Amino acid sequence: MSLREKKEIIEQEDIAFLMEYGSSIFASNKYKETIEFHEELLRSKKIKKINFQQDAEIHYRISYSNIKLENPEKGLEIAEEYLQKPFIIEQLHLKTLFIQMKAKALAKMKKFVELAIFMDRALADTPRNVILWIEMGDIQQLQQNYKLAIECYEKALEINPNFTHLKEIIEYLKKGI
Repeated sequence: MSLREKKEIIEQEDIAFLMEYGSSIFASNKYKETIEFHEELLRSKKIKKINFQQDAEIHYRISYSNIKLENPEKGLEIAEEYLQKPFIIEQLHLKTLFIQMKAKALAKMKKFVELAIFMDRALADTPRNVILWIEMGDIQQLQQNYKLAIECYEKALEINPNFTHLKEIIEYLKKGI
C-alpha cells in the first residue's frame, strides 16, 4: 500500500471504520503493519475521538505485535502501563488481555521465575478466569512441565467445559508423558 493510500485511510472520520481496518491488519498477522497503522492513528487528531475501550484495544494490538516481532520488552512496557490504569483493572476482559500480554512477554524473555510469581498472583486474584488458566497451561507446556500444563488445562475445563479443544491437548500431552 502506498503512503498516499495509508494517509487517506487514517484521514477517515469514522472511528469504527478505522478500528475495523486496524483489526483486519492485526487478524492477518501483519505485525509490523499493525504497529505502524495503530501508532499513526494514535499520532493523528483522531485520538480525541477514541474511547477507553478502543485505546485499550489499540495498545493490546501494539503490545502483541511487538512480542511477535521479537520485541518483548516493548510489549511488556505497554502491558505494565495498562495494568496500572483504573479502567483496565475494573474490566476483567481488558485486564485479562494485558495480563496475557505481560505473561507472553515475560515468557519470550525467558523470565520464568518472574512469570510464575506474576501468574500465581493473577490467578489468586481471579481464580475462575479460564483464559488465565489456559495461559498458565501454555506457559507450563512451553517449559516442558507437561504434568503442570495438564493440571492447568483441567482446571480451565472445570471452570468452562465448553473448551473442548483442551481435552485434545490434554490427551496429546498425556501420551507424551
